Formats: sequence, structure tokens, C-alpha cells
Amino acid sequence: MVRLLPLVALSALAAAQEDFAMVRLLPLVALSALAAAQEDFGNMFGQQKYCAPYKCPKEKEAVQNRLSFKAKKGGCDALNSGAGMQMRGPAFSAKQSEPTPIDACCDRRQACDSICGTSTKFCDAELKACADKACDDAPDKEECDRKKSMMQLMQSMDQGACKRHTDGQVAACKCVKPDEAPARRLKTLTELYEKNKGDASKAEGLAAKADTSKKFGALLHKLVAKYPAMIRKVADPQQEYWEKIMKEGIDKKASDEVVDGAEEDEDVEDLDAVADEL
Repeated sequence: MVRLLPLVALSALAAAQEDFAMVRLLPLVALSALAAAQEDFGNMFGQQKYCAPYKCPKEKEAVQNRLSFKAKKGGCDALNSGAGMQMRGPAFSAKQSEPTPIDACCDRRQACDSICGTSTKFCDAELKACADKACDDAPDKEECDRKKSMMQLMQSMDQGACKRHTDGQVAACKCVKPDEAPARRLKTLTELYEKNKGDASKAEGLAAKADTSKKFGALLHKLVAKYPAMIRKVADPQQEYWEKIMKEGIDKKASDEVVDGAEEDEDVEDLDAVADEL
């Protein structure tokens, strides 16, 4: 029965895209339960729960190749675009279409894929911690929790997460000799602080502490959160596609209603003409 829960959710969400008012009627507890079910039972949609970490050849160590962190525009919609669902868009009300308190967390989650030394397990855990805190601090906690649960549910349906992380690691990492790694880490941190007008004197001490790829990846993630302007926003063709499809659906529905109304008017006019002939 549990394996059918995400399928039921998909059907409900698909139906909701016909009438987006239904989205607000999806109980928060149901969304939370579905997200928890996906976490506990995993692999329901064929995706790996966690991806294999990036590894260099023997006697090589992975370091950050360049300070280039990207996130597709759209916050959590962009993060979940692989599931073909949205939490806002042309069919939502003005309030529902507003940016959410957790959008910054979703931007960081996207950027996390391009931080060398991270794993999907680490990135997902950081996303959860960030979203939990954002909703605790949000003026409308109930609304934020609802969107957070929907984000987690849609993320669990995204089968492209592993590929995106792997592609991000391949682009972000450079394999070097172990004795070259400390200098590369120091250079990366110094450059990061200088670009963001931070205290570059901290770089040496931090580089000494973050002396492995995993530790350095976690450090870079914290610094990206501290300096969010480092995340470069790019267009999301898939999200734009879904927005276009939904907008066309809304326009067609409105057009059909107008046509139906016109036909009714014509019927009335025909009856009036017949009445004149009596």
C-alpha cells in the first residue's frame, strides 16, 4: 500500500494542475507523510536514494576547480522542475506565486552540486536544515511548512538528481597530487574572500582545518550560504516549458468558456427570431 502513496500523490497533483485551487486543499499532514514514505522506502520511482560520490584516480585528490556556482531561476520550482511540478506559476493565485522563504535554500541546494567534495546525502541534509529554519522564522509558518512539504515530495520524484550531481562534480572537481591540494585549497579560499570583500586573513587557518575534499566541500557550502551573491542565476528551459504548457491550458480553458457562452447567446437570438415569425 505504501508503494502506491506517491502514485496517488502524483494523480492528485496532476488533477490539481487542472484546478490549482485544489493545491491548497491538500492536507499538510498528507504531504508530510508522503515525503516520509519516500524517505523510508526509497527507490519507488527507480531513482537511487543517494548517488555514488565523485572519486579521483588512486594517488590523486579532488579540489575545487573554479568558483562557479549556478542555480536555475525560480527557487524551489527550478529545483523540482525534473518532477514536472510547480509550487507557483501562471495558474496560481498572486499569493501562491510570490517567492517563498525556502527559495534561498533551494538555490543553495542547486549550487551544492557544483561544490567539489559534497554528496547528495550532504546536500539534501543541508537543504532540509535550511528549509526547517526558514519556516520556523517565517511570518506564515503554516504556509511555509505546506510549501516545504510539497517541495520535499516533488524532490523525491525527481529521477535526474544523481546525474545532475555527478555532472556538477565532474565540472567542479580537479584531481591533483595530494601534496598540491593544500596550496590549491588556500588559493581557492583567498580568491573567494577577495571576490566577496571578506577577511582573506581567515583563509590560511580555515584551509588548514578543512584538509580533506569532504571537509573543504562542507566549508565551501557554508561560505556560499554566507555570500549568496556567488550563486549565478541561469534560465531553466524545463521550467519555462512547464509554465508555457500551463499557461496555454489556462488560456484554452478561458477561450472554451467564451466560445460556449457565445453559442448560448446565438441560441437565444435564434429563438427570438422564431418568436417574431409566430
